Amino acid sequence: TGRARRCGWLDLVALRRTTLLNGLDGLALSKMDVLSGLESLKVVTAYELNGNRSEIFPNFGLENVKPIYEEIEGWGALQGARKESDLPQAAQNFIRRIETYVKRPIVLISTGPERDDMIVREKIFA
Repeated sequence: TGRARRCGWLDLVALRRTTLLNGLDGLALSKMDVLSGLESLKVVTAYELNGNRSEIFPNFGLENVKPIYEEIEGWGALQGARKESDLPQAAQNFIRRIETYVKRPIVLISTGPERDDMIVREKIFA
């Protein structure tokens, strides 16, 4: 489409809730190349609501929720990586952090704008 490829920080609390509600067995992680070159990334691992910290996605009062971020090391270029071993260690750590928090495996990893810029993984959780 010619539009810029961009994305925002990942909300792991909301993602975990979504996987539970929808009964997902695995996730697809897209736009890893867009995050390349950043010194660090942030992921939401909790919320602050009325002065309390919570790792549970709130059903009400979202306008009063403040995200609590965890900073993660960034990585260099990875566009077009086709094997997991081609990914920088920091990118692999990012993937594992998501899987650990959400308790679901990432089975597809998009590493570029082309259809073939994809890593297909076996499920790694039982």
